[in-house]
This record gives sequence, C-alpha cells and structure tokens, in this order.
Amino acid sequence: MTATTRCSVDGCSEPHKAKGFCRTHYRRAKKHGDPNQVARIASKIFEAGERYGRLVVLERRVAPQPNVRVRCDCGTVKTVRAKELTSNVRSCGCAKAGETNPNWRGGKTTHPLYESYLDMVARCTRPTHHAYPRYGGRGITICDRWRDDFWAFVTDMGERPPGRSLDRVDNDGPYTPENCRWATASEQSKNRRPSAYVRAPRSEVSA
Repeated sequence: MTATTRCSVDGCSEPHKAKGFCRTHYRRAKKHGDPNQVARIASKIFEAGERYGRLVVLERRVAPQPNVRVRCDCGTVKTVRAKELTSNVRSCGCAKAGETNPNWRGGKTTHPLYESYLDMVARCTRPTHHAYPRYGGRGITICDRWRDDFWAFVTDMGERPPGRSLDRVDNDGPYTPENCRWATASEQSKNRRPSAYVRAPRSEVSA
C-alpha cells in the first residue's frame, strides 16, 4: 500500500495537492508567492460600530470567521464576506438599486427623509425655488458632508420623530449636524426670524 504524500510545509500534515503543497498552502503559494503568506484580511478584527461606507458592523468579528454581520443605513441587516467589506462593498445594494430603480423599496428616493433632504437642498441652492430668498438668497448654506451625500444626512439626523420637521437652532446659521434638529411646529415658531413688517404710525394710516 502506497503511503499518502503529505504537504512539504513544516508542521503541516495535510495530504499533498499540487507542487508539493496541500490545498491550502498551494492556494497561498499561487496567490501570494509564499505558501505561508496569509492574506491580511484574514487576521483583521472588525469591531462593532465600525463603519464601511453605509454599512455599520453589528458584531465583533475575528479570524477565522469569514463573514461580518452589518446593518445598512437604509435599515437592512445582512452578512457580508470580510474581504468584500474592505474592498468594494459600501452598501447592502440599496445605493446602486436606488439609482437604477427609483421604486425599489430600499432606495433613497423612497426613504422617509428624502423629501426633507430635497427641500433643504433646493431652498439653499436653487434660485427658482419659492423659498430661496429666505435661505440661499441670504447666505444659508449646507455643509459639504450633507450637500454631497443624502446618506450622511440620514446618519447624522437619525429617524424623524412624529410631528417634527427639520429646523436650524441658529436661524442665521448653516445646515450642519451641530446646528440642526427635529423640532415641533411650536419650537419652530419660537425660533423664527423677526418679521420685516413695520407698522406705520396711526397718523399715516388712512381711514
């Protein structure tokens, strides 16, 4: 009976696959040029709370676990491969799907905050918007983080409580995470700018 040939790597007793190596060491040698070279991602530790694009890690992951459990900003929870999370995966798929199909349930166009976001951008950047004179027309701006990324706005503002809308704490300040809140109609009315209307003296009012 012929004895089984073993891997040539010191300390490895796995059966020979090719080129003198077992399956694992052969793959490493083929990919990295060294049978003992382990891809750095295999040993990377993912901590809960870490963010990769729109994905947030939910549970600590250590090698040799191949997958990472994450939650997307759109609310979807899924498991992705560790090597994909550090390369090209930046969402659960909602980003790409939302761009190609506006009716997709996970896309930003159907997100409950998207209308508020569009209104904010329009009144600050579009001169034809009816409210532009009171916003962009008097210098109210939007921070770059929000202006260029709807999902950053969602992450910073969080879920909108019932009966509240977007409001700036400093009515003369910009739209930034530090200066915005979800406020009630009563809170907003107390935070409005003084009216430009000036009452004429009684003697100047015609009967």
